[in-house]
Amino acid sequence: MGDSTQEKTKSFNKGQMIFREGQLNPVAYMVKKGTVTIYRVVNNRKVVVGKMLPGQIFGESAVITGEPFHANAVADDFVELLIIDQTTLKTLLLKCPGPMQRIVRYLMDRISVLEKAVHEQPAPNTFLSICQILELTHKASRPVSAPAKGAESSNAPVPFSYVDFCRNVRNVLLVTQLEIDEVLERLQRLGVIVISEIKGATYRKDLLGNMNVSSEYVQDKQLSLKDPGAFMTVARNLSQELPEKFPPYTRELEFVDMQGFAEMVKSTPELLYKKLAQHEIPENMFFFPKDAMREWAQVKGEDFFQRVKRKRLNIDELESVDDLVFVDNNTLRDVFQKIGFHKVLILYAGAQEETRTKLLGGMSGKIAAMVKEESADRVVDDMELADVEAEAITLIREIKGAAK
Repeated sequence: MGDSTQEKTKSFNKGQMIFREGQLNPVAYMVKKGTVTIYRVVNNRKVVVGKMLPGQIFGESAVITGEPFHANAVADDFVELLIIDQTTLKTLLLKCPGPMQRIVRYLMDRISVLEKAVHEQPAPNTFLSICQILELTHKASRPVSAPAKGAESSNAPVPFSYVDFCRNVRNVLLVTQLEIDEVLERLQRLGVIVISEIKGATYRKDLLGNMNVSSEYVQDKQLSLKDPGAFMTVARNLSQELPEKFPPYTRELEFVDMQGFAEMVKSTPELLYKKLAQHEIPENMFFFPKDAMREWAQVKGEDFFQRVKRKRLNIDELESVDDLVFVDNNTLRDVFQKIGFHKVLILYAGAQEETRTKLLGGMSGKIAAMVKEESADRVVDDMELADVEAEAITLIREIKGAAK
Protein backbone atom coordinates (compact mmCIF):
# COMPACT_ATOMS: atom_id res chain seq x y z
CA MET A 1 0.00 0.00 0.00
CA GLY A 2 1.07 3.52 -0.59
CA ASP A 3 1.99 5.90 2.21
CA SER A 4 -0.44 8.46 3.53
CA THR A 5 0.32 11.88 2.04
CA GLN A 6 -2.14 13.62 4.36
CA GLU A 7 -5.04 12.69 6.59
CA LYS A 8 -7.56 10.45 4.80
CA THR A 9 -5.52 10.44 1.59
CA LYS A 10 -3.39 7.66 0.11
CA SER A 11 -1.10 7.52 -2.90
CA PHE A 12 -0.26 4.51 -5.07
CA ASN A 13 2.41 4.08 -7.71
CA LYS A 14 1.77 2.61 -11.15
CA GLY A 15 0.92 -1.09 -10.97
CA GLN A 16 0.25 -1.14 -7.20
CA MET A 17 -2.81 -3.06 -6.01
CA ILE A 18 -5.30 -0.89 -4.12
CA PHE A 19 -7.43 -3.84 -3.06
CA ARG A 20 -8.02 -7.43 -4.17
CA GLU A 21 -11.11 -9.51 -4.76
CA GLY A 22 -12.30 -11.17 -1.55
CA GLN A 23 -10.60 -8.59 0.68
CA LEU A 24 -12.58 -6.90 3.46
CA ASN A 25 -12.00 -3.16 3.73
CA PRO A 26 -14.05 -0.64 5.74
CA VAL A 27 -13.31 2.25 3.33
CA ALA A 28 -14.16 3.38 -0.19
CA TYR A 29 -12.07 5.66 -2.41
CA MET A 30 -12.51 8.76 -4.53
CA VAL A 31 -9.94 9.39 -7.28
CA LYS A 32 -8.22 12.77 -6.85
CA LYS A 33 -5.46 12.23 -9.40
CA GLY A 34 -4.68 9.53 -12.00
CA THR A 35 -6.81 6.58 -13.11
CA VAL A 36 -7.66 3.20 -11.57
CA THR A 37 -8.63 -0.02 -13.35
CA ILE A 38 -11.26 -2.29 -11.79
CA TYR A 39 -11.05 -5.87 -13.08
CA ARG A 40 -11.97 -9.49 -12.42
CA VAL A 41 -9.99 -12.61 -13.28
CA VAL A 42 -12.03 -15.39 -14.88
CA ASN A 43 -10.30 -18.62 -15.94
CA ASN A 44 -6.94 -16.85 -16.01
CA ARG A 45 -8.38 -14.15 -18.27
CA LYS A 46 -8.38 -10.51 -17.14
CA VAL A 47 -11.86 -8.97 -17.49
CA VAL A 48 -11.87 -5.18 -17.10
CA VAL A 49 -15.00 -4.01 -15.27
CA GLY A 50 -14.32 -0.28 -15.51
CA LYS A 51 -11.93 2.67 -15.36
CA MET A 52 -12.15 5.14 -12.49
CA LEU A 53 -11.30 8.76 -13.37
CA PRO A 54 -10.76 11.80 -11.09
CA GLY A 55 -13.92 12.55 -9.14
CA GLN A 56 -15.29 9.02 -9.33
CA ILE A 57 -15.85 6.76 -6.29
CA PHE A 58 -15.22 3.02 -6.15
CA GLY A 59 -15.42 0.34 -3.46
CA GLU A 60 -18.53 1.91 -1.92
CA SER A 61 -20.72 -1.17 -2.39
CA ALA A 62 -18.50 -3.34 -0.20
CA VAL A 63 -18.39 -0.63 2.47
CA ILE A 64 -22.17 -0.24 2.68
CA THR A 65 -23.06 -3.94 2.45
CA GLY A 66 -20.13 -5.18 4.56
CA GLU A 67 -19.32 -7.83 1.94
CA PRO A 68 -15.81 -8.47 0.52
CA PHE A 69 -14.77 -6.67 -2.65
CA HIS A 70 -16.02 -8.41 -5.78
CA ALA A 71 -13.16 -7.14 -7.97
CA ASN A 72 -9.54 -5.98 -7.99
CA ALA A 73 -8.37 -2.37 -8.19
CA VAL A 74 -4.94 -1.42 -9.57
CA ALA A 75 -3.32 1.98 -10.16
CA ASP A 76 -2.79 2.70 -13.88
CA ASP A 77 -0.29 5.45 -13.06
CA PHE A 78 0.56 7.51 -10.00
CA VAL A 79 -2.77 8.05 -8.24
CA GLU A 80 -3.99 9.98 -5.21
CA LEU A 81 -7.11 8.69 -3.53
CA LEU A 82 -9.38 10.30 -0.98
CA ILE A 83 -10.43 7.77 1.66
CA ILE A 84 -14.13 7.67 2.45
CA ASP A 85 -14.85 5.69 5.60
CA GLN A 86 -18.06 3.86 6.42
CA THR A 87 -19.40 6.58 8.72
CA THR A 88 -18.90 9.36 6.16
CA LEU A 89 -20.48 7.32 3.35
CA LYS A 90 -23.53 6.38 5.41
CA THR A 91 -23.92 9.99 6.60
CA LEU A 92 -23.96 11.19 2.98
CA LEU A 93 -26.50 8.53 2.09
CA LEU A 94 -28.78 9.43 5.03
CA LYS A 95 -28.86 13.05 3.87
CA CYS A 96 -30.51 11.92 0.64
CA PRO A 97 -34.35 11.73 0.43
CA GLY A 98 -35.86 8.34 1.36
CA PRO A 99 -36.79 7.34 -2.22
CA MET A 100 -33.24 8.15 -3.41
CA GLN A 101 -31.77 6.00 -0.64
CA ARG A 102 -33.89 3.05 -1.75
CA ILE A 103 -32.86 3.58 -5.40
CA VAL A 104 -29.18 3.74 -4.45
CA ARG A 105 -29.42 0.53 -2.41
CA TYR A 106 -31.33 -1.20 -5.21
CA LEU A 107 -28.66 -0.19 -7.75
CA MET A 108 -25.90 -1.44 -5.43
CA ASP A 109 -27.65 -4.79 -5.08
CA ARG A 110 -27.97 -5.07 -8.87
CA ILE A 111 -24.30 -4.18 -9.39
CA SER A 112 -23.31 -6.79 -6.80
CA VAL A 113 -25.33 -9.47 -8.64
CA LEU A 114 -23.76 -8.53 -11.98
CA GLU A 115 -20.24 -8.57 -10.54
CA LYS A 116 -20.79 -12.03 -9.08
CA ALA A 117 -22.20 -13.24 -12.39
CA VAL A 118 -18.91 -12.42 -14.07
CA HIS A 119 -17.10 -14.61 -11.55
CA GLU A 120 -19.62 -17.44 -11.50
CA GLN A 121 -19.89 -18.09 -15.23
CA PRO A 122 -19.13 -21.79 -15.71
CA ALA A 123 -15.74 -22.62 -17.15
CA PRO A 124 -15.62 -24.62 -20.42
CA ASN A 125 -14.96 -28.36 -20.28
CA THR A 126 -11.18 -28.30 -20.37
CA PHE A 127 -10.82 -32.03 -21.02
CA LEU A 128 -13.16 -32.09 -24.01
CA SER A 129 -11.80 -28.82 -25.41
CA ILE A 130 -8.23 -30.16 -25.43
CA CYS A 131 -9.46 -33.36 -27.08
CA GLN A 132 -11.15 -31.33 -29.83
CA ILE A 133 -7.89 -29.48 -30.50
CA LEU A 134 -6.09 -32.83 -30.56
CA GLU A 135 -8.40 -34.04 -33.32
CA LEU A 136 -8.03 -30.79 -35.30
CA THR A 137 -4.24 -30.96 -35.00
CA HIS A 138 -4.30 -34.56 -36.24
CA LYS A 139 -6.33 -33.51 -39.28
CA ALA A 140 -4.03 -30.56 -39.98
CA SER A 141 -0.98 -32.85 -39.74
CA ARG A 142 -2.19 -35.30 -42.40
CA PRO A 143 -0.27 -35.36 -45.71
CA VAL A 144 -1.65 -33.00 -48.34
CA SER A 145 -1.14 -35.55 -51.16
CA ALA A 146 -4.07 -37.71 -52.18
CA PRO A 147 -4.31 -41.05 -50.34
CA ALA A 148 -3.73 -44.30 -52.13
CA LYS A 149 -6.77 -46.06 -53.52
CA GLY A 150 -8.76 -47.70 -50.76
CA ALA A 151 -6.60 -46.17 -48.02
CA GLU A 152 -8.22 -44.62 -44.95
CA SER A 153 -5.78 -41.73 -44.49
CA SER A 154 -7.99 -39.93 -41.96
CA ASN A 155 -7.82 -42.96 -39.66
CA ALA A 156 -4.06 -43.41 -39.88
CA PRO A 157 -2.10 -42.13 -36.83
CA VAL A 158 -0.03 -39.03 -37.71
CA PRO A 159 2.57 -37.85 -35.17
CA PHE A 160 2.88 -34.14 -34.37
CA SER A 161 4.94 -32.03 -31.96
CA TYR A 162 3.98 -32.09 -28.27
CA VAL A 163 5.53 -28.65 -27.68
CA ASP A 164 3.76 -27.02 -30.65
CA PHE A 165 0.45 -28.60 -29.67
CA CYS A 166 0.70 -27.35 -26.08
CA ARG A 167 1.55 -23.85 -27.29
CA ASN A 168 -1.51 -23.81 -29.52
CA VAL A 169 -3.78 -25.06 -26.72
CA ARG A 170 -2.56 -22.36 -24.32
CA ASN A 171 -3.20 -19.67 -26.93
CA VAL A 172 -6.72 -20.93 -27.66
CA LEU A 173 -8.00 -21.98 -24.22
CA LEU A 174 -5.87 -19.87 -21.89
CA VAL A 175 -5.14 -22.89 -19.68
CA THR A 176 -1.88 -23.77 -17.96
CA GLN A 177 0.70 -26.35 -19.00
CA LEU A 178 -0.19 -28.32 -15.86
CA GLU A 179 -3.75 -28.77 -17.09
CA ILE A 180 -2.64 -29.78 -20.59
CA ASP A 181 -0.09 -32.29 -19.27
CA GLU A 182 -2.66 -33.88 -16.97
CA VAL A 183 -5.19 -34.33 -19.79
CA LEU A 184 -2.57 -35.83 -22.12
CA GLU A 185 -1.21 -38.13 -19.42
CA ARG A 186 -4.76 -39.31 -18.67
CA LEU A 187 -5.40 -40.04 -22.35
CA GLN A 188 -2.10 -41.90 -22.61
CA ARG A 189 -2.87 -44.04 -19.54
CA LEU A 190 -6.21 -44.96 -21.10
CA GLY A 191 -4.47 -45.96 -24.34
CA VAL A 192 -6.25 -43.32 -26.43
CA ILE A 193 -3.12 -41.48 -27.56
CA VAL A 194 0.57 -42.33 -27.94
CA ILE A 195 3.33 -40.06 -26.61
CA SER A 196 6.86 -40.77 -27.81
CA GLU A 197 10.12 -38.96 -27.10
CA ILE A 198 12.49 -37.40 -29.65
CA LYS A 199 15.95 -37.42 -28.13
CA GLY A 200 18.91 -35.22 -28.92
CA ALA A 201 22.52 -35.61 -27.86
CA THR A 202 25.52 -33.48 -26.96
CA TYR A 203 28.96 -34.46 -28.26
CA ARG A 204 32.47 -33.93 -26.93
CA LYS A 205 35.91 -34.49 -28.34
CA ASP A 206 38.04 -37.07 -26.61
CA LEU A 207 41.81 -36.86 -26.26
CA LEU A 208 42.20 -38.33 -29.76
CA GLY A 209 39.90 -35.75 -31.33
CA ASN A 210 36.99 -38.14 -31.88
CA MET A 211 33.44 -36.91 -31.28
CA ASN A 212 31.58 -39.02 -28.74
CA VAL A 213 28.09 -38.75 -27.27
CA SER A 214 28.44 -37.24 -23.79
CA SER A 215 24.77 -37.03 -22.82
CA GLU A 216 21.27 -37.42 -24.20
CA TYR A 217 18.26 -35.23 -23.57
CA VAL A 218 14.60 -35.07 -24.62
CA GLN A 219 14.42 -32.57 -27.47
CA ASP A 220 10.67 -32.86 -28.01
CA LYS A 221 7.81 -35.33 -27.76
CA GLN A 222 5.42 -36.50 -30.42
CA LEU A 223 1.70 -37.08 -30.08
CA SER A 224 -0.49 -39.31 -32.19
CA LEU A 225 -4.06 -40.58 -31.91
CA LYS A 226 -4.26 -44.35 -31.65
CA ASP A 227 -7.62 -44.56 -33.45
CA PRO A 228 -8.37 -41.15 -35.04
CA GLY A 229 -11.75 -42.28 -36.39
CA ALA A 230 -13.12 -43.17 -32.95
CA PHE A 231 -11.16 -40.60 -30.92
CA MET A 232 -13.86 -37.97 -30.35
CA THR A 233 -16.49 -40.60 -29.54
CA VAL A 234 -14.20 -42.01 -26.85
CA ALA A 235 -13.32 -38.47 -25.64
CA ARG A 236 -16.98 -37.50 -25.24
CA ASN A 237 -17.71 -40.65 -23.27
CA LEU A 238 -14.71 -39.99 -21.03
CA SER A 239 -15.74 -36.36 -20.44
CA GLN A 240 -19.11 -37.57 -19.15
CA GLU A 241 -17.61 -40.25 -16.92
CA LEU A 242 -14.82 -38.05 -15.55
CA PRO A 243 -16.01 -34.86 -13.83
CA GLU A 244 -14.24 -31.64 -14.73
CA LYS A 245 -11.28 -31.67 -12.39
CA PHE A 246 -9.47 -28.50 -13.22
CA PRO A 247 -10.27 -25.38 -11.18
CA PRO A 248 -8.98 -22.05 -12.43
CA TYR A 249 -5.30 -21.74 -11.47
CA THR A 250 -5.88 -18.17 -10.42
CA ARG A 251 -7.92 -16.47 -7.77
CA GLU A 252 -6.75 -12.87 -7.61
CA LEU A 253 -4.07 -12.38 -10.26
CA GLU A 254 -3.27 -13.58 -13.74
CA PHE A 255 -0.78 -16.46 -13.55
CA VAL A 256 1.57 -17.92 -16.11
CA ASP A 257 3.17 -21.36 -15.71
CA MET A 258 6.86 -22.13 -16.15
CA GLN A 259 6.52 -23.09 -19.82
CA GLY A 260 4.62 -19.89 -20.59
CA PHE A 261 7.13 -17.79 -18.68
CA ALA A 262 10.00 -19.43 -20.59
CA GLU A 263 8.36 -18.57 -23.90
CA MET A 264 7.74 -15.01 -22.70
CA VAL A 265 11.44 -14.42 -22.01
CA LYS A 266 12.68 -16.66 -24.89
CA SER A 267 14.29 -19.17 -22.53
CA THR A 268 13.65 -22.77 -21.43
CA PRO A 269 12.05 -24.13 -18.24
CA GLU A 270 15.27 -26.02 -17.41
CA LEU A 271 17.32 -22.79 -17.44
CA LEU A 272 14.72 -20.95 -15.37
CA TYR A 273 14.73 -23.73 -12.76
CA LYS A 274 18.49 -23.29 -12.41
CA LYS A 275 18.14 -19.51 -12.06
CA LEU A 276 15.46 -19.97 -9.42
CA ALA A 277 17.66 -22.41 -7.50
CA GLN A 278 20.50 -19.89 -7.59
CA HIS A 279 18.17 -17.11 -6.32
CA GLU A 280 18.51 -15.12 -9.56
CA ILE A 281 14.71 -14.87 -9.83
CA PRO A 282 12.77 -13.39 -6.88
CA GLU A 283 10.92 -16.07 -4.93
CA ASN A 284 7.84 -13.85 -4.55
CA MET A 285 7.28 -14.09 -8.32
CA PHE A 286 6.17 -17.74 -8.05
CA PHE A 287 2.79 -18.99 -6.85
CA PHE A 288 1.18 -22.41 -6.63
CA PRO A 289 -2.48 -23.49 -6.81
CA LYS A 290 -3.02 -24.20 -3.12
CA ASP A 291 -5.57 -27.04 -3.31
CA ALA A 292 -3.78 -28.89 -6.11
CA MET A 293 -0.40 -28.44 -4.39
CA ARG A 294 -1.72 -29.69 -1.05
CA GLU A 295 -3.18 -32.78 -2.71
CA TRP A 296 0.07 -33.50 -4.57
CA ALA A 297 2.18 -32.93 -1.43
CA GLN A 298 0.07 -35.42 0.53
CA VAL A 299 0.68 -38.05 -2.16
CA LYS A 300 4.45 -37.40 -2.11
CA GLY A 301 4.73 -37.42 1.69
CA GLU A 302 6.83 -35.24 4.00
CA ASP A 303 10.11 -37.10 3.40
CA PHE A 304 10.03 -36.12 -0.28
CA PHE A 305 10.47 -32.44 0.63
CA GLN A 306 13.29 -32.94 3.13
CA ARG A 307 16.04 -33.77 0.64
CA VAL A 308 17.03 -33.10 -2.96
CA LYS A 309 17.86 -35.93 -5.29
CA ARG A 310 20.91 -34.85 -7.27
CA LYS A 311 21.48 -36.23 -10.72
CA ARG A 312 24.94 -37.73 -10.79
CA LEU A 313 27.15 -36.69 -13.69
CA ASN A 314 29.78 -38.82 -15.40
CA ILE A 315 33.27 -37.43 -15.84
CA ASP A 316 32.56 -36.81 -19.53
CA GLU A 317 29.52 -34.68 -18.61
CA LEU A 318 31.41 -32.13 -16.50
CA GLU A 319 31.01 -28.65 -18.00
CA SER A 320 31.47 -25.94 -15.38
CA VAL A 321 32.98 -25.26 -11.98
CA ASP A 322 29.69 -26.13 -10.24
CA ASP A 323 29.87 -29.65 -11.69
CA LEU A 324 32.95 -30.26 -9.53
CA VAL A 325 30.63 -31.27 -6.69
CA PHE A 326 30.55 -34.67 -8.41
CA VAL A 327 34.34 -35.12 -8.18
CA ASP A 328 35.95 -36.90 -5.23
CA ASN A 329 38.22 -34.95 -2.88
CA ASN A 330 41.39 -36.91 -3.72
CA THR A 331 41.06 -36.03 -7.41
CA LEU A 332 40.38 -32.37 -6.54
CA ARG A 333 43.56 -32.25 -4.42
CA ASP A 334 45.63 -33.57 -7.34
CA VAL A 335 44.08 -31.00 -9.68
CA PHE A 336 44.64 -28.12 -7.24
CA GLN A 337 48.32 -29.03 -6.90
CA LYS A 338 48.75 -28.94 -10.69
CA ILE A 339 46.91 -25.70 -11.48
CA GLY A 340 48.27 -23.69 -8.54
CA PHE A 341 46.85 -21.37 -5.90
CA HIS A 342 45.89 -18.49 -8.25
CA LYS A 343 43.68 -20.67 -10.45
CA VAL A 344 42.14 -22.42 -7.44
CA LEU A 345 41.20 -18.95 -6.19
CA ILE A 346 39.49 -18.19 -9.52
CA LEU A 347 37.50 -21.45 -9.37
CA TYR A 348 36.39 -20.76 -5.81
CA ALA A 349 35.37 -17.17 -6.54
CA GLY A 350 33.30 -18.22 -9.55
CA ALA A 351 31.49 -21.12 -7.83
CA GLN A 352 28.12 -21.31 -6.09
CA GLU A 353 28.02 -21.76 -2.30
CA GLU A 354 27.48 -25.54 -2.40
CA THR A 355 30.41 -25.98 -4.79
CA ARG A 356 32.62 -23.75 -2.65
CA THR A 357 32.06 -26.06 0.31
CA LYS A 358 33.06 -29.01 -1.88
CA LEU A 359 36.20 -27.25 -3.16
CA LEU A 360 37.31 -26.41 0.38
CA GLY A 361 37.07 -30.11 1.20
CA GLY A 362 39.85 -30.74 -1.30
CA MET A 363 42.22 -28.27 0.37
CA SER A 364 44.25 -28.26 3.53
CA GLY A 365 42.93 -26.11 6.38
CA LYS A 366 45.56 -23.40 5.86
CA ILE A 367 45.01 -23.15 2.09
CA ALA A 368 41.23 -23.18 2.56
CA ALA A 369 41.45 -20.23 4.97
CA MET A 370 43.63 -18.27 2.52
CA VAL A 371 41.26 -18.97 -0.38
CA LYS A 372 38.22 -17.84 1.60
CA GLU A 373 39.95 -14.66 2.74
CA GLU A 374 41.37 -13.60 -0.63
CA SER A 375 38.19 -14.36 -2.60
CA ALA A 376 35.96 -12.21 -0.37
CA ASP A 377 35.91 -9.14 -2.67
CA ARG A 378 37.29 -10.73 -5.82
CA VAL A 379 35.53 -10.04 -9.15
CA VAL A 380 35.94 -12.94 -11.56
CA ASP A 381 36.41 -12.37 -15.28
CA ASP A 382 34.12 -14.76 -17.19
CA MET A 383 36.72 -15.55 -19.85
CA GLU A 384 39.39 -16.23 -17.25
CA LEU A 385 37.02 -18.47 -15.31
CA ALA A 386 36.09 -20.40 -18.47
CA ASP A 387 39.77 -21.06 -19.23
CA VAL A 388 40.46 -22.32 -15.70
CA GLU A 389 37.29 -24.46 -15.74
CA ALA A 390 38.37 -26.09 -18.99
CA GLU A 391 41.88 -26.75 -17.65
CA ALA A 392 40.60 -28.23 -14.38
CA ILE A 393 38.05 -30.48 -16.11
CA THR A 394 40.67 -31.70 -18.61
CA LEU A 395 43.01 -32.60 -15.72
CA ILE A 396 40.18 -34.43 -13.93
CA ARG A 397 39.50 -36.54 -17.02
CA GLU A 398 43.19 -37.32 -17.41
CA ILE A 399 43.51 -38.33 -13.76
CA LYS A 400 40.38 -40.46 -13.76
CA GLY A 401 41.34 -41.98 -17.11
CA ALA A 402 44.80 -42.90 -15.81
CA ALA A 403 43.22 -44.50 -12.75
CA LYS A 404 41.19 -46.93 -14.86
